[in-house]
Formats: sequence, structure tokens, C-alpha cells
Amino acid sequence: MVFTQEATRNLLRREHPITAPILRLLFFYLSSLLIAAIVTPLIFNLAVHWNAQFPNALNTYLMRKGFVVFFDRIRLIALLFFFPALWKMYRWEAYRSIPDRFDCRNFRLFFILGMGLIAGIWGIKMLFLDFTLRAPSFFFLLKTLIRVLLIALLEEWLFRGLIFNLLLRRMRPAVAFVVSAFIFAHLHFRPTLSVASGLATFYDGFYCLYEVIFRSLVGISWFKFLILFSLGYLLATVYFYTRKLGAAVGIHAGIIFSLAIFKTCVSFSAVHSFFGSDDLFDSPLALLVIIAATVFSHGIVKRVGSDRLP
Repeated sequence: MVFTQEATRNLLRREHPITAPILRLLFFYLSSLLIAAIVTPLIFNLAVHWNAQFPNALNTYLMRKGFVVFFDRIRLIALLFFFPALWKMYRWEAYRSIPDRFDCRNFRLFFILGMGLIAGIWGIKMLFLDFTLRAPSFFFLLKTLIRVLLIALLEEWLFRGLIFNLLLRRMRPAVAFVVSAFIFAHLHFRPTLSVASGLATFYDGFYCLYEVIFRSLVGISWFKFLILFSLGYLLATVYFYTRKLGAAVGIHAGIIFSLAIFKTCVSFSAVHSFFGSDDLFDSPLALLVIIAATVFSHGIVKRVGSDRLP
């Protein structure tokens, strides 16, 4: 296709069925980054002053998070301010993705599958590497379970329920799978800037914005990006073939719940070039296992997923 001046104008028109909704989503996303770049230094400096004047458990905890975590959280909060507009523009996708009732059977089944995937990766590591074990507390398990359920529910509604459904309506499924997985991997990139001491400046905020937009593809580890891309593809597969948001939430929650447990309770004494370390995202082994799970997921999900809709 030759992109003439007229063709380019057509792509940018408000009523264009494919590009218009995608450009609107891009506008909201870039706006949230701009808000975070401006607001994060202000909020971070308030936390610094608060911690200096009246140190307590809360502000000490906040300061340990670091500037980039502030930036990451504020860009998500900024997106919430756009939620009414997003709901109005994409209410068809939003209503379609909300189940009439939460399917506990599919959730439990895929939660176990998600835990099994991560347990398999860590199990192989534990066969070949020296490690130490720590027993998790009940409070840690309960806190982690609540946190991962909330994260999985929100991310699946956003990435599969809204974005993936939006893409499916406007492009071929194969392209929608790739694009949604790319978006999933990109949005999990976190800036690397470190504010060692003192107060943050607006330069720090805009440098984080620069990292997210321009360095997310060259600064991020390709192992990490490909693993996140494969996970996004796997989650899209589960949702596409079951048409159950609960199934996608289940496997997502199972993955991050077991990942949190293993990272906390298992410590490897050395870093191996193939098996990696305590981090899932630095391991060629993890990449191969998740890619294999993604390749075979179509047939597996068709067998274990119930009540598949046409």
C-alpha cells in the first residue's frame, strides 16, 4: 500500500474504524506519561520532606520504593483519571469483557496451570543449581494472594478485555495476538533512573518519560522482553479460546503468585548462563519453557477450557 497524502489524512480521521480508536488510546497513554513526568518529582519531594521532618513507618516504606516506582504508580493513577472517557469510547469492548458471573471452575483450573508453569521452571533450576529454602509465613501468602488477584483482575480487564477485544474487532486475529502481546510487554517496562539522594527535578521526570518511550526497546533485556511478549501471547490465547475472563485472570494470578513465592523462598547461590538466577527474566531456560508453553497453548487451552463460545 502506498501512503499518499490523502491516504495519510484518511488514517488520521476521527471516524476511521481502525486507526481512530488506536490513536485515541495512544493519546491517553502518552498523556498519562506526561502527567507522571510533571507530577512525580513534586510527589517524591513531598515524601522526602515528610520523611525528613516526621519519619515513620509509612514514609520510610515509601522512600524505599525509589523514584521510578513513584513514576510507575503515578502514570497508572493518571490513566484512572481518563477512565470515564475510555469507558464512554470503548463501552462495547468493556461490557463484552465483563462476565455475567465469575467462573470459579475456569479460574481454579487455569490458576493451577499458571502455578505449574512457574513451578516447572523453578523445579528445573533446583535440579541443577545449589539453593537454600525459606518457609513463607501465612501473612506473606495471604498478602501476596490478595495483591496478585487484584493485579491479575485489573490487567486482564485492561489488556485482554479492553485492548485485545478492541484489536480483534479491527484486524485479523493473528495480528491482534502479536500487537496485544507487544503492548503487554512494553507497558511492563520500568525506567532505570535512580535518584540517589536529595530532591528530584523535572529533568528526572522527563528522563523517565524518555526511557519509557524511547529506551523501552533498546534498554530492556531482550530476554525479559521476549518472556513478557510470550506471556502476553499466552494470556491472549487463553482468553481467545475460552472467551472467559476468569480463565485469563486465573492463569495470570497463578503465574505471578507462584513467581512471588519462589523469588521469596528459594535463593540460588550462583548465577548460571542458562538457568539464570532468582529472577525469572534473566533465564534462557525460562524463555524456552514459556515459548514452548505458548506454542502448545492453542491445543492445550482447547482441551482444558470449557464452555468455549464461537
